[in-house]
Amino acid sequence: MIDAMELPNKARKNLILANDAFEKFYSENGLPIEITYDFPDEVRKDFGPGKVVMWSPNQKDYDRFGIPVSYCK
Repeated sequence: MIDAMELPNKARKNLILANDAFEKFYSENGLPIEITYDFPDEVRKDFGPGKVVMWSPNQKDYDRFGIPVSYCK
């Protein structure tokens, strides 16, 4: 997806580094990285050019990915 974005090289590099850091954090803590991009359909329908969509997983999403409740608190 990053390759398809029209970004200056420095911004592209920073975005790749940030993604790598997220993946490392999730991996080191036993969390599935998919929770960061496998959005529920009700969120996905709002995606589109020129839109900013903010979303945070809720308990139902954590359950869907098998993340223990104790980790969420």
